Amino acid sequence: MTMSWKSGALGALIAAGAVATGAAAVSAADAALALKQRQAVMSSIGAHMGGIKGGLAAGNGEVVEAHAKAINGLATVIPSFFPPGSDKGKTRAKPEIWQKWSEFEAVNAKLVEESGKLAEVAKGGDKAAMAAQFGKMGKEGCGACHKPFRTEK
Repeated sequence: MTMSWKSGALGALIAAGAVATGAAAVSAADAALALKQRQAVMSSIGAHMGGIKGGLAAGNGEVVEAHAKAINGLATVIPSFFPPGSDKGKTRAKPEIWQKWSEFEAVNAKLVEESGKLAEVAKGGDKAAMAAQFGKMGKEGCGACHKPFRTEK
């Protein structure tokens, strides 16, 4: 099933509103939509990580920059796809996300920051600098979230 950008935006607004206001858990349908959307976002981020690896292997700063910018944009919406109640269903999200919400937001903010830095570093085309920043983004952004807030496969 393909969702239009309007249904995706509506779901994000519903989820973000519930999180921002501390509202009670969203409806089961809204929680299921948030779960599907966050899984799509995470899959997209994974694909962009692969794109960055390819760009690094080729020494192509433009490719690295484009993928880093995509991750940066996607990272800004991640918390909106974790409304209370969206911990049901086939998810690897740990309960700690909602129990330690401010920590979750802080780690996500680090991903936003480090992916933005990678996009900037990539403009210079320095392969070693790009690789170093990619590693930092992976460790302090992705890894810092996955370890405490995501279960193993």
